[in-house]
Amino acid sequence: MNRILLLVFAVAWAAHGAFAAPGLAGTWRGQMEGEAVELRLQTDGRGSFNGEAFEYAVMGDQLVVNSAGEIAVYRFQLKGESLTVSGATLAAPLQLSRAGTSAKPAPRAASPAQPAQHGAGQGGVRQELVGKWCYFGSVSSLSGGGRASSECFVLHPNGGYEYSAESSASAYSSGAYAGTASQSSDRGRWSATDSTITARSDSGTTTTYKLSKVNHPKNRDPMLCIDDRCFVTYYQRAPW
Repeated sequence: MNRILLLVFAVAWAAHGAFAAPGLAGTWRGQMEGEAVELRLQTDGRGSFNGEAFEYAVMGDQLVVNSAGEIAVYRFQLKGESLTVSGATLAAPLQLSRAGTSAKPAPRAASPAQPAQHGAGQGGVRQELVGKWCYFGSVSSLSGGGRASSECFVLHPNGGYEYSAESSASAYSSGAYAGTASQSSDRGRWSATDSTITARSDSGTTTTYKLSKVNHPKNRDPMLCIDDRCFVTYYQRAPW
C-alpha cells in the first residue's frame, strides 16, 4: 500500500501545477489538544507543520503529504479564511484559520486514538515535541574493537509513539574476533508537561521521565533531554 501511495504522490508531484489549489497557500493557525499549531503551505508544493518540513500535492479534496518518505492522505475543506483538515493521523478534524484572522479552537473530545487533555500534573500531547529524536553513542577500545549504540523515538501528533534501539560490540584478542548485536523496540501512548514526559507502553508499563528542551551547543539543533540523556532532532527544525 505504501508503494502505491508513493506512486500516487510521485504522479501528483510531477504535475502538481495541474492539481494546484492556490487558496491553500499561506499560514494557517489553530489548536490541537489545547496547544497552538501552525501549518504553512507554499505554492511550490512545500510546507511545514510546527516547523517540521514536508512536501505535498493536491488531488481534488485530498492533501497527499510526503514527510521524509512517510506518505499520508488527508481530506481538506476550504471555506474563505477557514481550513478544516481530517483523516490520516488526525483523530478529529483540525480547524485552522488563516494567519491574521481569528483562530477557532478544534474540538477537544476524547477518543480511543487521541486521549483527552489531562490536568497540568498529568500533562497532554504537546505538539512542539512531535517529531523523531535520536541518540547516538560509541566507545572505542585501545586494544581494538568497541561499542556503538543508537536509540530513536517518534512522537506522533495523535499521542502515539514508537521507540527502537540497536547496539553492537566487538573485541579483538590474540588475532581472534568476537562481536555481538542486539535490538529492542516499544510503542504506546505519550503525554508531557513542562518538565516530564510519560510513556504508556502497549506492554502495560507506564514510565515518567524528566524532560528538558535544549539546543546543541555547537550547531543549535533542538534536543530533548530525557533523564539527562539528550536526543537530537532527526529532521531539520528551528532551535527552541
